[in-house]
Amino acid sequence: MTEHFIDGQWVEAASGDTRTIHCPADGRQVAEVAEGDARDAALAVAAARRAFDNDEWAAATSTDRAQLLHALADQLEHDRDHVAELESLDTGKRFVESQLDMDDIISVFRHFATLAQADGGRVVDTGNPHVSSRIVHEPVGVCALITPWNYPLLQTAWKVAPALAAGNTFVLKPSELTPSSAIWLMRALEDLGLPAGVANLVLGPGATVGAALVESPDVDLVSFTGGLATGKTIMAAAAGTVKKVALELGGKNPNVVFADADLPAAIDNALTAVFLDSGQVCSAGARLIVEESIHDQVVDELVRRAAAIRLGGPFESAAETGPLISSAHREKVERYVEAALAEGAVLRVGGKRPDSPRYEDGFYYLPTVLDGCHTRMRCVQEESFGPVLTVETFSGATRQEAEDAAVALANDTIYGLAGAVWSENAGRAERVARRLRHGTVWINDYHPYVPQAEWGGMKQSGIGRELGLAGLDEYRETKHIWHNTDPAPAGWFENPEPVAPETTPPASADVPEVPAASAESTPGAESTSKTGPSPDAEPTPTRAPEPELGPLSGPMPIIEPLAVPPLSDAALSQPLPVISPTRSEPGTSTGSAPVEPAELAEETKEPAGAEETAEEAKESIEPQESTETEASTEQPKTSTSAPEPSPEPAPAPEPAPEPETGAEQTTEDDTDTPAPEKTQHPDPAAPTGTDQDGPTAEEPTAETAPTPTPTPTPPEQEKADVKVTPAVADAFTGKAGRSILVDSATTTSRVDMPVVTSLVDIPVVANLADLPIPLSPVPKSTPANADPAAINTKDDEREHHG
Repeated sequence: MTEHFIDGQWVEAASGDTRTIHCPADGRQVAEVAEGDARDAALAVAAARRAFDNDEWAAATSTDRAQLLHALADQLEHDRDHVAELESLDTGKRFVESQLDMDDIISVFRHFATLAQADGGRVVDTGNPHVSSRIVHEPVGVCALITPWNYPLLQTAWKVAPALAAGNTFVLKPSELTPSSAIWLMRALEDLGLPAGVANLVLGPGATVGAALVESPDVDLVSFTGGLATGKTIMAAAAGTVKKVALELGGKNPNVVFADADLPAAIDNALTAVFLDSGQVCSAGARLIVEESIHDQVVDELVRRAAAIRLGGPFESAAETGPLISSAHREKVERYVEAALAEGAVLRVGGKRPDSPRYEDGFYYLPTVLDGCHTRMRCVQEESFGPVLTVETFSGATRQEAEDAAVALANDTIYGLAGAVWSENAGRAERVARRLRHGTVWINDYHPYVPQAEWGGMKQSGIGRELGLAGLDEYRETKHIWHNTDPAPAGWFENPEPVAPETTPPASADVPEVPAASAESTPGAESTSKTGPSPDAEPTPTRAPEPELGPLSGPMPIIEPLAVPPLSDAALSQPLPVISPTRSEPGTSTGSAPVEPAELAEETKEPAGAEETAEEAKESIEPQESTETEASTEQPKTSTSAPEPSPEPAPAPEPAPEPETGAEQTTEDDTDTPAPEKTQHPDPAAPTGTDQDGPTAEEPTAETAPTPTPTPTPPEQEKADVKVTPAVADAFTGKAGRSILVDSATTTSRVDMPVVTSLVDIPVVANLADLPIPLSPVPKSTPANADPAAINTKDDEREHHG
């Protein structure tokens, strides 16, 4: 008993069932084979999937694949008669026909062996010397190959050869009626050393084995040759897993004969077209469409010759045609003819089983000719797949009308597999052939083919092609590989500069060194420094402010001069914090963390008579959301907007009785030292040395009071009233649009700060002696060049500077 071939092993059916194969010509037993079901199909698919995923065959070179196919063709040449005998016994066809089929099969194997080596893809020109663009072909994967019973090994070769040439693995399910030649093929592939799992064979009916293969999610392609109804079922089932399908289905093929045709040749080939292999051919010329003027001549000759066709078994030398494949199929043909006669067709010959007792054991049916048919009859539209010829006629008053009529009849069908045109007029033959909607059209011939030419149908005769180059493409995936050997950024999207981490560089950062202008110069940074005034210094004129610009829109505005009261010698001896400002890019803010000596707050003495507390000092500065790194959890925050005016005037501070103790220092980092009295912040846009120095403790707010005149106070008082406004920290932390301004109600001296037009111009100040700013007395009157508009600027406009 013959078994399934799965994963390189011959195994029994899971059910243990078997089927006996009989010869259709005489009923003799030919073989007993395993009868599989869905379980066997699943095992075969799993083996094929493993073999494909292991990549042993798919990765084989095209030369290796070609050599195997050539070796298979050689083996078939050696076994030609033996395999032809197996086919004849299974199908009942004449042995000579089976021998011719073997020759065709050999040519198919060699054709795809050649294609496997010759077609390596192609290169596409990209116009870029650094880019290669290649089209390559890869195998589809696991293929389910379902073949019919009329040409068992030939139809199998049309599928197996391209599947192997492309590098696929497959599961073959031949017709349950004709499995013998498929079994020979598996043994031959096994002997040739094909890796296990690449080729698998499952025997059984289509309703179980075939359905399981089609529905399996591990099957990538289904190739089927058979009837239209089964093809539709397969296509619907394959849609569930969206797998590729290649379908070669039925055909009701027209054979058009014009009056100017070579009639003897046309009649002889008309007989071959439909009665070869008892009409069990998909491309059979079962519709004879003949020009009306020659109808009688042609049909009469056909009837005469059809009646003389000799029936017989496979090995009877006198036989010209054989039996149908089975009793069930013969019954189908009989019903078909009965329906045609009921619709009005005229039976000219045949239409029944042969009367001789010698044919009783076989499934024979006489060659049949049905005349007087038209396109609305079922016998014209439906495929009989038997030895039945229908005859239709056409005519036309002109050449063009005759051609139009013939084409209209030939195309009036749901099928489109094949057809033929007979005419001695080459122009007419070409015109008609071009208009026929059929996959293959013969001119003055019928049935021949070569494996180098594609085969397949239009309309409902199928999807895809077999043979030719397209037959190989059905079993391949096309891939495009683009290789750029000189890659570069695409530049489609903007690539913003990365934000630098907030770090404080050392004091020795690469900042241009500014030479000191005076030994007494001190840095003005985030804390307020005090020095004594220079008695010989001239009053320093102030600059009118430049128009303010938004962030990132232009240069920094001019920074106002800084007024610093004199310091005593005792104050100069006190240690001061080291300020290390960092550079900032325009539009960014990088906080600096000043280093504050812990001893500063302990050693600073509170001036005698000072009545303000630290809490009162904190009220004069609004909270500010700072981006700086805080040195202490108790560090206060200064506001980025102007402080709110005091609801009522603050009392004037008491004069300090001991000036030698040093001046107070109030910074953002030093909240433990006593703060000066609360004062209103003047407009930072106002020029220095004017009445906009800020209201005194006795004055109302800047918005309601007229421009005040500063009240003279003793020097000791001046020393105690200096503090840092929020604008100081803003300028060094990169907040554009603010000015550095010392706020004191009694300031009597200021110093000019250099004009800063870019943040990179701000020097790093690490020592009080490094600031190159000469100290000069500041006049108490407004200079003649002062800008009145700047003086009258309201505080609320400052809220939009940052």
